[in-house]
Amino acid sequence: MGDTQMEIEEEGHNIEKALARLHLPPQELAIRDTESEEDDEEDEEKEDDPMILGFVQKPENPHSLARHFFPSKAGGTPAWLDPINIPTGLDSCCGICGNPLQFLIQVYAPIEEKDDAFHRTLSVFMCPSMACLQQDQIEQRKLPMEKPSRSVKVFRCQLARENPFYPVDPPKHNGHDAPLSSGVTLCSWCGTWRGGKICSGCKMARYCSREHQVDHWRTVHAADCRQILSMSTSVVAVHGLTGNCNSSQVVSADGSQNDYLVKAASTHLWPELEIIDEEEGDMNSEGLDEQVPENEIAANQRKDEEFLRQFTGMEASRDQKHWASFQARISRYPDQVLRSKNAKVLWPRLEGQPRITDIPKCTLCEGPRYFEFQILPQLLYFFKVQNDSDSLDWGTIVIYTCPTSCGMNSLGYVQEFAWVQLAS
Repeated sequence: MGDTQMEIEEEGHNIEKALARLHLPPQELAIRDTESEEDDEEDEEKEDDPMILGFVQKPENPHSLARHFFPSKAGGTPAWLDPINIPTGLDSCCGICGNPLQFLIQVYAPIEEKDDAFHRTLSVFMCPSMACLQQDQIEQRKLPMEKPSRSVKVFRCQLARENPFYPVDPPKHNGHDAPLSSGVTLCSWCGTWRGGKICSGCKMARYCSREHQVDHWRTVHAADCRQILSMSTSVVAVHGLTGNCNSSQVVSADGSQNDYLVKAASTHLWPELEIIDEEEGDMNSEGLDEQVPENEIAANQRKDEEFLRQFTGMEASRDQKHWASFQARISRYPDQVLRSKNAKVLWPRLEGQPRITDIPKCTLCEGPRYFEFQILPQLLYFFKVQNDSDSLDWGTIVIYTCPTSCGMNSLGYVQEFAWVQLAS
């Protein structure tokens, strides 16, 4: 009798572990009305609608990700479309812990029929702290007048074809391409935000925050700063030591940035990757240059589902069916990190989806925002984020933008809206 009891407890523990890996609670928690069920049926009908999928790869030439080539990219530092009027102050910081946000992903998404959006980018930033992302779940449901403190932010920037930063003609990729003007000096540590603070020693390193100044000093700048101070300005210029203390490498007298490929000193940035787009319906899976074996999460998912079927004989809940449908669609191309160009979001879970009223209206035209693209958790694999209990993780990050892309060029960057659905 004792052995039987132990076997039951062990098997019960296996079920709980399987459910945990499936990101499902022991019992179905989502409560959906009949209208939501109709929406689910509609989603199933639209399952075969083609999507534009984004994949990441190491750039053949890092210079190809410079801002005047209008790249779509992930990790590293942002390629600011408007290199002057970048977000500052609280806009650049996590609303929960107050630390500077880290660059996640940037999508180049011009609108051909809109003259002032000939060039257009959407840049997403987030705090790497999972604790902040969990608190963000509460903040993202707050109304704008409640001033939500977000740990995930997205900024839209757009320019007309004729603008002060780039030539009218497209890049020729002949080694002579360059922007028309330089940008502001960026933080020597993160290479992301405006370097408004100056090192009191060398007077060359720039920082966006006290936190990044301390991080830089503790790692490499203490030695660099002393070396710079021991040399004359002319010698520093000859040896290019500003490359060790300033992310932009070359800084003019007015503090503007003259180099186009920002190099940050931080070792905590996510790896810099290029994003390439493919239409889902036109892709040949055999022709894909996959960088990794089939997604490990998807593989574990199949093992867990098989275990549950064989042992429990339980009929799958609506949450389980929904998750299985999500994984089936993703498993067609397991390396995808981005999905866009469709009216429907591919949600991993029933619970944690926004209501229409949860998506705030555009702050400029007060019109409704609509889905533009979503970021999948596979990106964390390519960022080499550890799969620990307190590591950064999400189910999907969904970006909603103003469909008219309203706003004048002089605005610089307009903040749009990100909705985060956690993995569990």
